[in-house]
Amino acid sequence: MSASEHRSAAWPIVREAERIVYREKWRIREEEAAERLAATRDLASIRLFPESPVIRIVALDGRVVGRVRRERNRWVAVCRGRVVAATDTLAEAVYAFADLEGHPL
Repeated sequence: MSASEHRSAAWPIVREAERIVYREKWRIREEEAAERLAATRDLASIRLFPESPVIRIVALDGRVVGRVRRERNRWVAVCRGRVVAATDTLAEAVYAFADLEGHPL
């Protein structure tokens, strides 16, 4: 087997390893966000990755209720894998979770 063929054969293994590392990093960040949000009251959100404003974790009374992410020119609120709102502003997307949970703010 040539070096080129060996690299080609190894590529799927490398890609799977990268996916595993990425998923684990995501899981750890979600746990860290949940810990930081646990002491909050009412509605709160923080960045999943501190260096990026694109994805936020949202909690209501210290309990994580979902994520908000930026998609093109909209903010999308997602709860348990389901889109619950697509809005023009981050605040509107975050407040969608309070509405979903029937929480008066």
